[in-house]
Amino acid sequence: MTHLNAEKYREFFRKLTRKERYDYQERVADILLAGRNVILRAPTGAGKTWAALAPFFYSRQIESPIADRVLYALPLRSLATSLFRETRNDAIAAGMVDVDIRLQTGETRDDRFFESDIVFTTIDQLLSSYLFHPVSLPARKIGNINAGALIGSLIVFDEFHLLEPGKSMSTAIEMLDRLVSGSPLAQFVLMTATLCTDTVEWLAQKLNADIVTLPLEEVAALPSQEGKKRFYRLIDRPMTVEDIVACHSSKRTIVLANSVSRAQQLFAELTSSDGRKRFSENTEFRLLHSRYLPEDRKAAEDCLADWFGPKVTRSDVVLVTTQVIEAGMDLSCDNLHTELAPMNSLVQRGGRCARRRNETGTVWVYELEESPDGKRRLGPYRDRAVIVDDTRKTLIASLSNPDTPVASHEELAWVDCVHADEERKALGNLRNLNGIRDAVHLAMDGDNANAARELVRDVDSIDVIVTATPDEIRFDRKQWPRAISIPRMSLWTLRDAIESKKAPWVVKTAREKDVLPGGGLFVEWIPLRTKEELPTAGWMIAVHPNFASYSPKLGLQLGVAGVPMSLEPRVRPAFTQYSYEFEPYSLHIRRVRDAAIKHFGKCQRAAELLGNRYGVTKNDVERWVDVACALHDIGKLATGWQTPIMNWQNLKDDEAGRTLRNGPIAHSDFDPETDRTRQRDNQFRRPPHAAEGAWAVSGMLAASLEEIAARAIFTAITRHHVTWSEELGNYAFPESAANEVRSTVGDLLPPATVRLLDKPGEVTRRDDFRSCLLRFHDLTDAPAWAAYAWIVRRLRLADQASLKGDQ
Repeated sequence: MTHLNAEKYREFFRKLTRKERYDYQERVADILLAGRNVILRAPTGAGKTWAALAPFFYSRQIESPIADRVLYALPLRSLATSLFRETRNDAIAAGMVDVDIRLQTGETRDDRFFESDIVFTTIDQLLSSYLFHPVSLPARKIGNINAGALIGSLIVFDEFHLLEPGKSMSTAIEMLDRLVSGSPLAQFVLMTATLCTDTVEWLAQKLNADIVTLPLEEVAALPSQEGKKRFYRLIDRPMTVEDIVACHSSKRTIVLANSVSRAQQLFAELTSSDGRKRFSENTEFRLLHSRYLPEDRKAAEDCLADWFGPKVTRSDVVLVTTQVIEAGMDLSCDNLHTELAPMNSLVQRGGRCARRRNETGTVWVYELEESPDGKRRLGPYRDRAVIVDDTRKTLIASLSNPDTPVASHEELAWVDCVHADEERKALGNLRNLNGIRDAVHLAMDGDNANAARELVRDVDSIDVIVTATPDEIRFDRKQWPRAISIPRMSLWTLRDAIESKKAPWVVKTAREKDVLPGGGLFVEWIPLRTKEELPTAGWMIAVHPNFASYSPKLGLQLGVAGVPMSLEPRVRPAFTQYSYEFEPYSLHIRRVRDAAIKHFGKCQRAAELLGNRYGVTKNDVERWVDVACALHDIGKLATGWQTPIMNWQNLKDDEAGRTLRNGPIAHSDFDPETDRTRQRDNQFRRPPHAAEGAWAVSGMLAASLEEIAARAIFTAITRHHVTWSEELGNYAFPESAANEVRSTVGDLLPPATVRLLDKPGEVTRRDDFRSCLLRFHDLTDAPAWAAYAWIVRRLRLADQASLKGDQ
């Protein structure tokens, strides 16, 4: 804990942000530096991002870091991308070049393992990683590598009100409770502009956090509020092009639709020959949504700062968009046209209008379109019809005098009126966290394959390529074709075309058949014949260009014939196939241990907090990691593993004209381009080794370490290649194995304890082994979660780091 020197902090804040700090930002810093947690509610445009980040930068500057890293999570990729760019640019401008700032989303995967100093990511990425089901990693293989990054971190949930109460919000609350209850393992900041007052107070009490809110006089004193006037108008019919034209007057206009297809429709009408005639010849138009290839989306985003940012250089502009700009983006327009949505979303959208001092703007709220059967088109809010209706009624009652500007405290009152009961009901189910915690533990134990959908967000995405020739798509070892990820439910647009049977095919789904000799993937494309097959289509589909199209301006359109997408391989594959070089067992163990020691410098705070949690020193905690690294590959010393790898290495040496090598091997020469098929020969096939090594050293662990540490290390070794491995094979060690272990372990463990359990019997392999693995739904094992998450992460990162450089 560090006492805040107010004068030094103000000077530092000015250097970092090139702005004066606000009173509430200093209060947030004071709380975080004291080691406590914050729930912050402040209006849009009030500087919440730097309120959370500046204390982390400052604590590093005074060499008393409050956290090893910041995990900054947002509900939308667009928000994460926007804040990442702004923060990185500001940090560079302030000379903070030693702070590693990266972006990790489904679209931009620059930090898959949360290793940098500040990671901007999405709620989906963060919470799914906590559950051992990371959405951007193969969960079965490396699902357990990221959860340990939470320990020792400052976790920031921005726009917390946008989390779904019954799913992501509940999981986030359970996660934070686990991390901060008792002896804390992390700190957090929850930030919101529109969360209800009762909810903020409930969260603060539940999670033992300090509330920071801004009284009316402090809000009024914010520069962003000075002279600002924001009006709301409710229009009782759907939005039309005529409405947009009538209000534009060569100013800055944002049109916000509830769905991508509606935004595309409005943009097409505005930019048609008839539509453009209604604007001046200098009017510029842009469409922005979630269904673009990265470079086309970036082209659309790059103009936003000039059009709507703090330093505007253009007017007479029209942006048609969706929820991708709903929150978090520092944009401001003169007129914002939006379809009716839940009140908290509307207020967030309103924050993109008349956002800055002395600006005047109007938020035009339009009634929803109707379907042919007379029902309102609720789009993404189809499950929240009651909330949308309550929003409509509240606006009608509140806008009796539409010529009066609406202040931020009035917007909050609207949110409380509409959402208080909904939030109160959702949080009422969390007074006792046992139910959600049981579900979380089942996910961590690998007993629920649908964990991310049930506990984070019920959006099942699928990759889409528009092409008439899917059989020409190549899935090479190093590059795959680019695709666009969309919610699976969006495919329902194609149901009538599939059912009509008028075309040879409309949609084909990818089915993996085999790994090619050069390391690529062979995929078979299977046509879908009925609409019932849409929900179960594979991970990627091809849509014929007679039924879909792609263009840089409009993005992906389903149900509209047009231009196909490029099939040129451009992106990294979902999995990486490495090449290896010969590495003796003893050298590999030394490299892994050295890599872990090097990494320890970046996780001092985590080690300190873990030591406090388990009543040991941070050096004891680091010793646990060292033990895991020293013992993790002992299963490779078994005769059944060494014989085939020696056969293979002898073959490679003979082909290269090298002297044959002796001694136990950890890795052999291997090139996936040429060796994958050849290694399938039985004489070269190696059995599993991780679980076998864990069982072999289980007696050593039990005799040398505390029970929690021993079982955490045992489970980490078992699962350092496969997330939920629980099968123990038969094995036998040569007499030399024990001496090899002693030489690599050194004085890390008492010499008398260094002995290997050999040749396990059938009962051991079936029952005894599994009983030693941690099962988090067992209440006696749950306290070991932090130790396991930390150790398995450190082990796996060290194992990877030891092999960098294609070794």
